[in-house]
Amino acid sequence: MKHNLLFLVSLALSAVQSLVFAADRLDRRAIVTRHNVVSDSAEMTVPLADGEFCFNADGTGLQTFAGSIFDHRGWFAVPLPEGRTADDVPETGTFQIGRNTGPDVFPEGKADLFEWMTDSLHRMNLGRIRFTHGDGTPIAPDEITGLSRDLDLWTGVHRAEWTFRGETVTVVTAVGADASVAFCATSPALASGELAVVVDFPYPTSDEEKWAGRFDADDLHRTELVSQERGLTRLERRFGESAFGNFDYTVCIAGDGKVKVSRCGGNAFLLAAGGERLDAAVSFGDLAPAGRPLSSEEEESFAPAGAPRPPAAGTPPSYFEGARRVSAARWEAYWQKGGAIDLSGSTDPRWFELERRIVLSQYLMKTSASGSYPPSEGGLLSLDQWRGRFHMEMAWWHLAHWFLWGRADEADRPLRVYEKFKEPARRLAAQLDMSGYQWQKCLGPEGRTAPWTGNQVLLWKEPHPIFFAELDYRARPSRATLERWADLVEGTALYMADYALLGEDGFYHLSPVMPPSEVGFASDTAYDLAYWQLGLRWANRWRRRLDETPNAEWDRIARSMAPLPKGENGLYLRTADWPVWKEWEHPDLIGAFGQFPPLEGQDPETARATLGEVIRRWDWSRCWGWDFPWTAMAAARLGDPDLAVDFLLSDHERNAYDGRGVNTGGPCPYLPGNGGLLYAVAMMAAGWESETDAMSPPDPPSDGVHETAPGFPAEGWRVRWEGLLPAP
Repeated sequence: MKHNLLFLVSLALSAVQSLVFAADRLDRRAIVTRHNVVSDSAEMTVPLADGEFCFNADGTGLQTFAGSIFDHRGWFAVPLPEGRTADDVPETGTFQIGRNTGPDVFPEGKADLFEWMTDSLHRMNLGRIRFTHGDGTPIAPDEITGLSRDLDLWTGVHRAEWTFRGETVTVVTAVGADASVAFCATSPALASGELAVVVDFPYPTSDEEKWAGRFDADDLHRTELVSQERGLTRLERRFGESAFGNFDYTVCIAGDGKVKVSRCGGNAFLLAAGGERLDAAVSFGDLAPAGRPLSSEEEESFAPAGAPRPPAAGTPPSYFEGARRVSAARWEAYWQKGGAIDLSGSTDPRWFELERRIVLSQYLMKTSASGSYPPSEGGLLSLDQWRGRFHMEMAWWHLAHWFLWGRADEADRPLRVYEKFKEPARRLAAQLDMSGYQWQKCLGPEGRTAPWTGNQVLLWKEPHPIFFAELDYRARPSRATLERWADLVEGTALYMADYALLGEDGFYHLSPVMPPSEVGFASDTAYDLAYWQLGLRWANRWRRRLDETPNAEWDRIARSMAPLPKGENGLYLRTADWPVWKEWEHPDLIGAFGQFPPLEGQDPETARATLGEVIRRWDWSRCWGWDFPWTAMAAARLGDPDLAVDFLLSDHERNAYDGRGVNTGGPCPYLPGNGGLLYAVAMMAAGWESETDAMSPPDPPSDGVHETAPGFPAEGWRVRWEGLLPAP
């Protein structure tokens, strides 16, 4: 009896402890699902993705009216211009020799190469899966009525319902494993043969309207039917001599026992249901970056290649149900780890919209910014004017937030680009008579930058690896982290020290420079001066952590960088070369006040006054989506949390977020705005450090829910958060 009583007491105590623990955790599912994407739009696409592979679904649940299929491994190049060979293409992306003196000039007589290098490599649309009439002809938008759709963020499953010729159609869609998308459609229109599904393939181009690529160019590519076995159809996509390199890949279509797959065009295949239910999956698992065989390192980096296997004899499996389970497990694990923010206790009526942007930004960045490469501005949502390539300077906006949100592992794969491209970066630096690694500008998987006038002098991309290393060490302080980044920090700092020139005034100067705003060429831009000082100081701190002797030259340069330029009114300028502000594009001078901790020689009162003047005078209609969280960071760090929130939610056109939560503050779906929002909000909630020379990272916040948020106003806002880390 005594033992039973002790057992009951122990059980009761355990129950109480469980209740306390549960009460001390945010209800993450409630936070996430109250922002599920619900819409009646037929053409708005939403990404269903695993970080590497992305199926953009329209309102029908497939891609009937819009949407492309992208993968971080899927790249294409058009044929070289007539008379040109691969030897004519500079491996570093520039013909320039010797130290920078200004813009990167492309030689005369090579306009055809300039055009080809601008266009190749570009991201390729792997295919399109859409509902059609039973004979494979397109469905017109007005043939579909009563459409409703919702994306369950907690599971990544999209559900759509609509009416076609008087019959209800229900479609559920999910991305499974091995670069596959599965769907289950039910309708009497499928049984009658009035409705079917077509899988077709384009010739890859860098143009995009509703779908990327040309679906009317069957003479430039072919799709071979390799085999059909127990509901599994294997196809091989071949481009032959129409492409520069080998970009062939395999596609597998798997359907239940009633689904019949037949060719209905040069590169199109029709799926007939044979009943009211069509359960199928399409896999693009056999892809290699830039059409190459995978190296051993890439084999580890990429998701396992493969395809659905032929089902065993007997009752065919539900391909959708398998994908649904994979998707649900993937997304629940994602939402349960790392940080979370709950704003529902706030009285400021704007809380719901800000929380919506936070939740949807987390979903979007997982779909596009956790794969083998950093995303382009449009991520895996679309092609863009950069052909789907990513920018090294924008990697910060796409990836830095992962560390503050306690999801450092999500940054591991895309940040491997620094290791992949450090040898080309070394060759580029040597070609320009510099030491170390000069990081490239606009890249695809081949590591050759696309040509552009500012490639060599847009300097703010250079210190990013040092910043990423610091974020990683704060999240995972270990010898392994120090050694992982050691060579990258060293090579980056060597280049930075080489670029800074000692002037007769005893200060080190940066020239030439194109500031982040890209509004011209100058010298000693405020943002770059601050970033150079910070980067070199942190690089020497890295050496001290490794028990290595600090580099005396780096220390000397960091302590003697030219002071931030000021105008006659005593406020900071972008550069002394421009005494009159150019009040458009990125207000980059304020980046030094918020993105970075206070640096030597920086006056906080002057910084506050400069921020106020920027806000009053800037043409915010000519800015970009990440300028608003950038400004919010500065406002928070300079002690104005009301202004920080106001800027995150300002009603400027470039600060808009659409029904999917995508920032539209650029020429395409603009994910730097989403990534910037996540970094700013985490910083505003968990705070920031002001010490730039501390050898050890700050202790992480204690477990449980926190309600102290120094970057938010006390009035009207109740910010409950967990799992976040403070910013440097």
